[in-house]
Amino acid sequence: MIELKGQEICAGGNKKNLIIFLHGWGSSGDNFIHLAKVMSKFLPESYFVAPNAPFEREIGDGYQWFSLEDRSEEALYNGVKNVTSIVNHFIDTKLKELNLKDTQLSLVGFSQGAMLAIHTALTRSQSCASVVAYSGRFLSPSKTAPEIKSKPNICVIHGDADDVVPFSSLDLAVKALKENGKVSQDLLKSATHVLISIPPDGDDVVERYGDCLQNVKWFGYLSATSVYGDHSGNWVNEESETKPIEIRGEKRLRSEKKWLNSKLPVHIFRLAGIYGPGRNVLIDLQLGKARNVKKEGHFFSRIHVEDISNILFSSMQNIKPGEIYNCADDLPTTQSEVIMYAAKLLNVSPPEPIKLPDYAQSFYLGSKKVSNVKIKKDLNVSLIYPNYKVGLESLHVKKL
Repeated sequence: MIELKGQEICAGGNKKNLIIFLHGWGSSGDNFIHLAKVMSKFLPESYFVAPNAPFEREIGDGYQWFSLEDRSEEALYNGVKNVTSIVNHFIDTKLKELNLKDTQLSLVGFSQGAMLAIHTALTRSQSCASVVAYSGRFLSPSKTAPEIKSKPNICVIHGDADDVVPFSSLDLAVKALKENGKVSQDLLKSATHVLISIPPDGDDVVERYGDCLQNVKWFGYLSATSVYGDHSGNWVNEESETKPIEIRGEKRLRSEKKWLNSKLPVHIFRLAGIYGPGRNVLIDLQLGKARNVKKEGHFFSRIHVEDISNILFSSMQNIKPGEIYNCADDLPTTQSEVIMYAAKLLNVSPPEPIKLPDYAQSFYLGSKKVSNVKIKKDLNVSLIYPNYKVGLESLHVKKL
């Protein structure tokens, strides 16, 4: 049997829960374990493990749980089914080592790891405590159905701008889980903390589940800084005028208002451009996808995914319903400057400057610098990656 290996973190002495991170295709456990550093502050009695997938990727660096060379549904299903036995062996070994039970186990997966987390949890003989699946799919529900043995709590999350695994996979996964009897509104009735990342055109949570959320103490909604629109490169804070100039921003702002009027303990988080492991300009440069768009004086703000986690957990410890928080780092800058710095880290020539292509027009409609003073003052947040240089350097070192 192939033995999985990876980093492990346990902040406290007592180990009452086991949380296993399953990374995405072409990544590694090292790129996922950073979440444990944040989560362990609030789950001190949890043991976090982020193993590397057992197989190296056919092209490029990183690991994979199963090959994607053949992307037919049958090949993907066989891939996830075959690797499940390896993951189950790892889980069983860890549970025995820590003297824990399946009811103390949680699986957190991203992309390919999310597909594996769902399949593994459903087909284990004993139900685990929970599954959190980011940007993944429920592979071949009809083939999996006869193998389902467990009914764990499953949370599926998907970004509406995902260009790798289609956003439509979210609704398909929820539909398939419901058809197999794995989604229950009763689970929501006992929830005390709920985070919504569903985009405005997605599921209407207020209409469908509002009556099930009466016990919620903290409710978070992930919005975007696009609600501010164009401020001619000037600083904006949470009190600044919201004047979105493209449809995504308008929809986000309407959703914010709907949530704030829902009578739930809502907290709004306006996210700047997100980057982190598996999603950054270093990867874009290596894949030849980076575009050096030069537009002088046009500023973007950014935020590392690990800092987003830190901000959210800090808010959960400082509940203030109705508050809005900007989530951005300390150094807004032009996209070209980021490209140039990343190319320097990789010791490669940066792409030649180009004119703004038609497909990118909407992203360059508004220029602004997003202030993060409020999260520091009200939530006592200290950014792990205060600017893009620190963030990219960390990602580059981890890859090495």
